[in-house]
Amino acid sequence: MKEIIMMINLFKEDVGDISKKVYVIKKLLGFIVVFISSKIIAQAIVILGLATAGYDFLHGEMPNNDFMMLIKCYGLSINLVIIIILYCKFIEKRNLESMGIVKKKIAKSYFLGTGIAVILLCIIFVLSVFSGAVVYYGKNDDINIILILAYLGGFIIQGTMEEIMCRGFLMNSLLYKIPTRIAILISSIIFAFPHFFALFQSNIIVAIVGIVNLLLFSTVVSLLMIKYNNIWVSCAVHSIWNFILSIIIGINLSGSNSESSVFKFNANENMKLLSGGTYGIEAGLICTIVLILFAIALGRKVKR
Repeated sequence: MKEIIMMINLFKEDVGDISKKVYVIKKLLGFIVVFISSKIIAQAIVILGLATAGYDFLHGEMPNNDFMMLIKCYGLSINLVIIIILYCKFIEKRNLESMGIVKKKIAKSYFLGTGIAVILLCIIFVLSVFSGAVVYYGKNDDINIILILAYLGGFIIQGTMEEIMCRGFLMNSLLYKIPTRIAILISSIIFAFPHFFALFQSNIIVAIVGIVNLLLFSTVVSLLMIKYNNIWVSCAVHSIWNFILSIIIGINLSGSNSESSVFKFNANENMKLLSGGTYGIEAGLICTIVLILFAIALGRKVKR
């Protein structure tokens, strides 16, 4: 037992003959420690900052939704990225390249990822509209360009954080010891887990479809990272996907909606299986079909 505890010591370099099971447990524990500690630190900083600014939390005095969302996108995400990088550098003795954070072709990779996100969402959205799964409610007549650009930057940072954490940090760590498919599956389950609470606010069928879609989406961005040997394509797909859904289209993103979107679309509650209900089209069968087809095509290219 003592030997096992020493092997999974998060502050000790990996032992060469460590078993695969112990190795996976160690990496998952490292992930959990980094995630929880960074959340605590970030929340403390945010609370202290808002209290200093004069907000009285005890009496329910809080900034508006846009402000809180941007704090989450910028402050919490940046804090998490810093802690992940420091952990990988000083504990796991890994460099940035091992996390897919490479200096070459950043703009080209991000442009490619943006194109992939736009094409996938166009297909899903058009099919959703024409099937009646999504209903148009109107356009925002009071568009705040500065706020939209702030959201774009925020989603870029947030998407990058999630990709660095789940793909660059966890998946790439696992790839040193276990097969690619298993590494993708484990990192995908971890990626999907935080969304479970919002999903299960809907009915059980929608929740199951949503979980499948989260695993599919995570598989897609994982394959993209492996195919292009950098994290930037995956970051772009993730960030632009979230930005378009929430701020441009204005439909629920993971169960949350934005008050500052350019357009406003809602899911047809009578077609929850296709629309994803209150969670959004990410929990709909249309999204499932498109992601499956793309994942299959991408998987074949990666094998080649």
